[in-house]
Amino acid sequence: LQSNNSADRKLPIDIECWPTATGFAVKVTGDDGVYAIINMTSANNPKANTSQEETQKRILGKLGDTPFYLRHFNAGHLAEIFIPASLLSQAKRRAIKAFEHAKKSGYRFEQRKTEDKSFPYMADSITFTGNVSNKAARTFYADHGVKAIEDAMECGKMDSSNTILMTTRYCLRRELNCCLKKEGKEKLPAQLFLESGDIRFSVEFDCKHCQMLLKKA
Repeated sequence: LQSNNSADRKLPIDIECWPTATGFAVKVTGDDGVYAIINMTSANNPKANTSQEETQKRILGKLGDTPFYLRHFNAGHLAEIFIPASLLSQAKRRAIKAFEHAKKSGYRFEQRKTEDKSFPYMADSITFTGNVSNKAARTFYADHGVKAIEDAMECGKMDSSNTILMTTRYCLRRELNCCLKKEGKEKLPAQLFLESGDIRFSVEFDCKHCQMLLKKA
């Protein structure tokens, strides 16, 4: 992940070169073992007076806007031979293109595993509170052993009267300092209601479990 921009992510590659009977070869290897080799025809290249490794590394390692950066470079005996910069640049482009093709060809997509339906659901029945509102959800629970499945409230197939619409730890009596477990329980009537336009909810209190219940009045 070598980059001045922290949002720029690149993959490391290693480049290796060696002379051949007809020119030279370039091998690009990724950290996952995928590699590509290209051969360049370049006859009668003169022997260099000094090592060409740094020059070859600079040209072959200049990867620009590719998704790769050079991690390791090994020129081998090619460092003893003078290769024109234009030919090295051409070799780099061909090698990177071949490597990208090898990466794509060798990539294996992970397939979704077949669902194991042998695991039973924790209950053999589900009430409307399970919010089963479509065929896929109903099939899922049935496949895992649920025998009785109620439709979700929004399906409109059940009588909502006297049905618990909400269970909450928030308690109006406790909020108003009128908790039935404490002093002041006579300050509010036993039956309370919440109203919103034409909708009216009855409020009940499950003091044993410290819960407040809302029902359609």
